[in-house]
Amino acid sequence: MAESLREMTKLARALYELLIRPVVEELGQLPPVLYLELDSPLNTVPFAMLFDGERYLCQSTTLLYLNRRMASDPMPPSRTVPKSGPRAAVLASNAGVAGPLPGAALEASAVHAALVGQARFEEVALYVSDNCTAQALLDELTRQGDGRGRP
Repeated sequence: MAESLREMTKLARALYELLIRPVVEELGQLPPVLYLELDSPLNTVPFAMLFDGERYLCQSTTLLYLNRRMASDPMPPSRTVPKSGPRAAVLASNAGVAGPLPGAALEASAVHAALVGQARFEEVALYVSDNCTAQALLDELTRQGDGRGRP
């Protein structure tokens, strides 16, 4: 469990160094608002979770996602209907970087129950404790977008 958290943190840090650090170096600072226009394969990257070693990206800047295709070339209505309904996933590890998080499973269960009650989601997955792995996160990210940059 703690190993999975370390793996996710290591991946989040590597992606930060690869995708965000060059922007910070070019601008001299992280902008207060970071506008992201993403196409495959970047549309599956959880930018909010990227980690600079001290803070997650969502703690350092506001992230605004743009979708060029929707804005300039909307898909015909017959193609916008997904083959299956939208999914949601709740992931929670009780092993925090600074120590155990004993309430994580309870909070995740509450969020999961709230989402299951919404008709908008066809499926809501729950990954808690030992099931909350880097692989589970990656599987959900690649499963949700259907290659179109939106769940």
